[in-house]
Amino acid sequence: MNQFETTQFVFQAAVGRSGSTILRHSIGLHPDIYYNGRENNLIQDVASVAHLNCTRASRVYAMKVDQSTYDEKFRNLICDLTWPDQVLATAKPVHFAAINPTAENLDYLCQVFPNMKVVCLVRNGLEVVCSREKYESFSGDEFEIQCRAWIRYEGMLDWGKRNPSRFFLFRHEWTYDAVLIAQKLDEMFRWVGIAASEAVLANIRDVIEYMPTTKTPKAFSKMTSQEKCDYFRATANRFHGWDETQRKRFVEICGGLMQRLGYEIPDELLRKKGLFPE
Repeated sequence: MNQFETTQFVFQAAVGRSGSTILRHSIGLHPDIYYNGRENNLIQDVASVAHLNCTRASRVYAMKVDQSTYDEKFRNLICDLTWPDQVLATAKPVHFAAINPTAENLDYLCQVFPNMKVVCLVRNGLEVVCSREKYESFSGDEFEIQCRAWIRYEGMLDWGKRNPSRFFLFRHEWTYDAVLIAQKLDEMFRWVGIAASEAVLANIRDVIEYMPTTKTPKAFSKMTSQEKCDYFRATANRFHGWDETQRKRFVEICGGLMQRLGYEIPDELLRKKGLFPE
């Protein structure tokens, strides 16, 4: 049996400003996981090109190798660029990468890595859009673009529904509950096939204590778990900070997915403004 057949490939799927940096760096501390410490968007880009060339009729006609050889070449390319250290690649049973994929990317990656799994990190759309507006890399984008970036989750969730054994939904809000995050990390690692690691949990707890960027009633580290949850669920104020056109557009674009994921929109304000049906 070769190394590829015994290696577990795990991809963290998320959109920007969903808390993906905290989670990927923490997971990367696991002693059984090989992670290169960077975002790995090259993987989805390679998958997009590879999928296009093996599915479009005119390009398939031009292929000079069979499909299995073609897939192997792209698998080797991804592995060589993402996990290049052969000592680590051999020693660590799980190879981990953080990407921002489409459903088509994931379909092709399944073809290239038959034993792969996906951890999909989701965060409340109100928080993501507000964060993207303030973050330098995204702040210049129009409001609608920020909303449409968040609903890329729809494709990931639909893919997960079709591939339940390969898909683990991980919620950002779990990280603010000390007991729940420990339970969910343990559940996730058991699903991957490795033991939980205290280093992963400790890093998440340490980072989260210093994450808030707005003033809170007391030091965040001294809040109870319930107070932390309440603080990060207080999205209404962020929603109220948008103008009426933005609030209406958010509901139109993101409302369905917000409901699907169980995230609330401050509907009382919407009803008063005539933006939400009775």
